[in-house]
Amino acid sequence: MEKNSEAIWVPLHFSLKDKPCLFVGGGAVNERRILSILPSKAMIILVAPEITPKLAELAHQGEIEWRRRPFLPEDAKGAFLAFVAVNGDPTPIVEVLKNKGVLVNLASAGREGDFLVPYVIREGDVVVSVSTSGRDPAFTKRLGRWLREKIFSFLREETG
Repeated sequence: MEKNSEAIWVPLHFSLKDKPCLFVGGGAVNERRILSILPSKAMIILVAPEITPKLAELAHQGEIEWRRRPFLPEDAKGAFLAFVAVNGDPTPIVEVLKNKGVLVNLASAGREGDFLVPYVIREGDVVVSVSTSGRDPAFTKRLGRWLREKIFSFLREETG
């Protein structure tokens, strides 16, 4: 067996129910991620001085916890996963999180994080995730949209 110098990314689906998921940055990227994870019943903690109107609405409704300030090292305590999507240099935040054993997704440089966020196709219990291992997010999106149509068409034929 030939040894590859680069490790592969492993696709996993797991439950986030009641697990603390930390989001650093309150912009559109983390808004999309929070909206996709919200139905999992994760405990969503958002750290950002400013957030989008939709995220503010979720915080007001008690759906997410908003810490209205910049990231502090103590924010990492107890976090299961962290999603970092900030405008400035994320390196100090990522270092703190990784030193505390938190798995990190880095929006600005996905392959430098511990996990990627794939394109997800969901229809009932059927869940398909699509990724290019962080190499080409735009292609992942196009491929995911193409697959979505094929999968939905197939499921309509199968279920009548």
